[in-house]
Amino acid sequence: ENASLSANTWTFAIEHAGKRLKERGEADKKTISGVFHATTLSDLPLIELAADFNVKEAKHLEKVADAVARCTHGAKSPARLIGALTWLVHFKQVPARFIMYLKTVYDSDLITEEAVRAWYAAPAATLLADLPESEVVIGEAEIAVLKKAAVMFIQWLDQQGEESEEGSDEEEEED
Repeated sequence: ENASLSANTWTFAIEHAGKRLKERGEADKKTISGVFHATTLSDLPLIELAADFNVKEAKHLEKVADAVARCTHGAKSPARLIGALTWLVHFKQVPARFIMYLKTVYDSDLITEEAVRAWYAAPAATLLADLPESEVVIGEAEIAVLKKAAVMFIQWLDQQGEESEEGSDEEEEED
């Protein structure tokens, strides 16, 4: 197994580190992340999520947002952060939760409205370049499903923009 690890990608390392953490427990956290050379300590929250993905946990949404933002792939750019989030929902087979995670990342000020709009406006083929390499198959059809789910979030952003414009117009009239 060790020989094949060095030839594999970051996502393979995350998946297998999560599996080992689940098998060996909390005591081996740093040892496990250190064994997989494709990961760093900043990937530890994502490894922990891979080991214990409990959607019913009270702080689950915040944990996902933090883990994806801190991981070595997601920290590179807002587009890569959304790419890491896309990978995670497909790896854990919960693509329906993507929009909740995206909104939490946005609400936590980990990405801007402009980054969300840029992701939404980009062609699916372009967005595939922002995904981490993985054995998890994510294609244009999967991206299209996530974008369709994001329509309500984009509409909510539009409403927020309109309300803030109306508020600033009223403030100008009072002056």
